[in-house]
Amino acid sequence: MRGYWYRILPVDGMHDDISIATGVEWTYLLPLLMKLGLIVAKVTSVVKEIQVVKRQWDEFGRGMAASIRLETTSIRRKKQPRAYFFCLGDPIWSNPINQNKSYMIVLVELPPEGKQVRTKIKRTVNGILRRRLIGRVNGECSLLHVADSVDAVTITTVAGMEEEQVVILANIFEERISFALALDLNRRPRVSRTKEGFIPILPRRQADERSRHLVIHTAMRWGWRDPFLTQSRPRLEIANMAACRQVAYDLGYTAPLAHSRLPFWYGNLSEAIDSGENLLDGDDPVSPSHCGKTSYVETLEGTNPEYLRELYRYAEGVKGYLASAKKSGDEHA
Repeated sequence: MRGYWYRILPVDGMHDDISIATGVEWTYLLPLLMKLGLIVAKVTSVVKEIQVVKRQWDEFGRGMAASIRLETTSIRRKKQPRAYFFCLGDPIWSNPINQNKSYMIVLVELPPEGKQVRTKIKRTVNGILRRRLIGRVNGECSLLHVADSVDAVTITTVAGMEEEQVVILANIFEERISFALALDLNRRPRVSRTKEGFIPILPRRQADERSRHLVIHTAMRWGWRDPFLTQSRPRLEIANMAACRQVAYDLGYTAPLAHSRLPFWYGNLSEAIDSGENLLDGDDPVSPSHCGKTSYVETLEGTNPEYLRELYRYAEGVKGYLASAKKSGDEHA
């Protein structure tokens, strides 16, 4: 891989990024690079974009200068965002554009000892993700007590936990997510997750305020907005198939709640907290905006409460009180 330019951030359809150079999947490289401060994520209601910290890469290269040269550069094509590249050793081409002009497919044959390095990277990243998962749900010491009732330890910070405790708690949280993915919303009668009772089935399908708050809180605890997770399958599972499905199951919905609305709900809630507007009106920031269906009779009763009674009395006077409603309606028509 020495002498070739590789992208720091992968692009779909391109096979010249850091994952190809190292032989490590981007799922593992992303948390490691963010932990080292080499890339940062812009997080709003969703994780929108990941940016390269050029200054940190330069500092990283100076730290490696004694063993190997690390050079970074960036290019920007017309109507495209800036792309960052790195090269180990002396570059064969002066920049990535000249390299691409040579029509060479950069393939890397990793040495046998590279397998041990990749295994160590994956183990380190798994530890980082476990500690972040526990950090989001910090204080749930009862879970450790359930897992190890003989010698339960009070946990105050994730940093002070032993590796064995980290693995135990992380496995419990991951089992919760897997259990949520397997919940059957078609089961009748629906048994509660604690198996202590039955859950009544609701006739509606749209989430109310309570359901939306529970989905937001559950998804955030499980890492929906965690930039250390890749933006594809893991975050989608947490938001859609886990949090929305579990809340729908617990509250009696017949289908999973719409995960596509989760960023919108969180955005409304954050905006209300930041601005303080409309908080005194009594309306919940995540309340449904629709007013529901209103029948024509209800609309008529609201505008003129006596109108239907007058129509009935008129029909009764014309056809008699023994006439059926259908006959009176046909005659009136």
